[in-house]
Amino acid sequence: MKKVIKVSINKMPFTLAEDAYSVLKVYLDHLRRYYSGREGGSEIVDGIEERIAELLAERTGMDGRVVSKADIDNILEIMGPVEVIEEEGEEPAPGTGTFRGEPRPPKKLYRDVDHKILCGVCSGLAAYFNIEVVLVRLIYAVLFFLPSIIHWSVNFRNWGGFIFNFPWIFVVAYVVMWIIIPAAHTVEEKYAMRGEPLSAKGVQRSRPRPSGARRYSYEPKPASAERNRILGTLGRVIAVLVGLFFLVTSSAVLIGLVVAFSATGFAFNFFPTALLDLFAFPENMLWFKIFLMGALVIPVLGFIHLGSVLVFNIRGHKWIGSTLFFLWLASVVGLLITGAHGAGNFRHNAHFEETVPLELTSDTLYIDLVSEEDFMFDRYWLKADNSYYRLGWFEGERDDLDLVAFPPITIVRQSESEMSGVLVGSHSFGRSQYMAQQDAEALKPAINLEGNVMSVPAFQANREKPWEGNTGSLKIYVPSKQVIIVRKPIYHEFGVSRSKKVNLIRSE
Repeated sequence: MKKVIKVSINKMPFTLAEDAYSVLKVYLDHLRRYYSGREGGSEIVDGIEERIAELLAERTGMDGRVVSKADIDNILEIMGPVEVIEEEGEEPAPGTGTFRGEPRPPKKLYRDVDHKILCGVCSGLAAYFNIEVVLVRLIYAVLFFLPSIIHWSVNFRNWGGFIFNFPWIFVVAYVVMWIIIPAAHTVEEKYAMRGEPLSAKGVQRSRPRPSGARRYSYEPKPASAERNRILGTLGRVIAVLVGLFFLVTSSAVLIGLVVAFSATGFAFNFFPTALLDLFAFPENMLWFKIFLMGALVIPVLGFIHLGSVLVFNIRGHKWIGSTLFFLWLASVVGLLITGAHGAGNFRHNAHFEETVPLELTSDTLYIDLVSEEDFMFDRYWLKADNSYYRLGWFEGERDDLDLVAFPPITIVRQSESEMSGVLVGSHSFGRSQYMAQQDAEALKPAINLEGNVMSVPAFQANREKPWEGNTGSLKIYVPSKQVIIVRKPIYHEFGVSRSKKVNLIRSE
């Protein structure tokens, strides 16, 4: 049998073996004698006692376990021997409150789980930057809700129809920080999080902690051990279910992206990324593709990693989460920069209309849609009914893709006394209103009338001449009994036939 002694250190109860009590008492008495009469000496001793209490609480778990002499020796080794403290007892630098000598230990970023609301991310950031946690949470709340509050969608005349509403970015950022920032569990980690020294020598070099400063308590919870066990089991079950959800959904998304990318490459004979080459936005398309793929794929990989950690209860490597986060952040920033660089070309928009007289020489008007390439009846889309006709298709293969499209044709039936004509419409964008108006007029659909035949040339876009957002339309006003037939490339008689087809599979 060994004699034990119950003591209170920094208002925290402990049970110490007699020899452990003797060693600790000698240590603390020596410190009190040394600092007695010195300015701020009592605060330094209180700070040392606080650190000793926190180290004891971490080792005993505050469950009544007896503290052995080995535990005390280990803690005093961390705090440093009294002789070293006396050797370092020089006067503080004027106006600083800190002693000359080695600098304060560097801060490390941890999640402060002792003062958390969700995961301790905001409280950890507050400790790292030495600001109020309420301020950090307020800033994050503003960043989350402000885009929704000021959400607007201005027409293309101003910003090209972009919608400034992306609160989900901050949700993903919070989850990523939760994954990659470790939690501060040990006393050493909690002091490193605040950049405070843990040793007794460091306490005397530090400013006295304000009386209202938060302390990290290890007092036992009122819940019983059985309740803790049940809650722990329930938490583990929830973690597994959440992890399975992340794992299954993220894996399905990743597999879907791979399958969709591969399937379109074989079925359409071109990859989906080749479609981006047909657009003049943004200007640096290669980097835009890289950043876009990174912004889409990296979060999926991150959630797969998180799901694996939660399901299999493994300690994830910190470098994995950190690497994924910074790669995703770089992708998002690069995507915004490359996108913003080309957004100026769509700041303003203009519309142009011109009426071309139509002299009908017979009761039938033929329309020929003319293109440089022959129509092969594959990878095309067609919508045709009593008064509407629209046709387009893809030419080329793999990365060398061409878009062939015709302006949509609308038939307007009117009385015999009204004048026939073709209303040619064009819509375009530009960096200024003047440039947009000039492009709208210059890029209007061209038509050629010869007798009872109207020829309409195709619009084509490719990598060398990408589409700049301009669109056109033809509205034909004719008598109600006029017969109108599209002869080529796909036959259609308005008022008689109807067709709606989308065939994007490449025929052999």
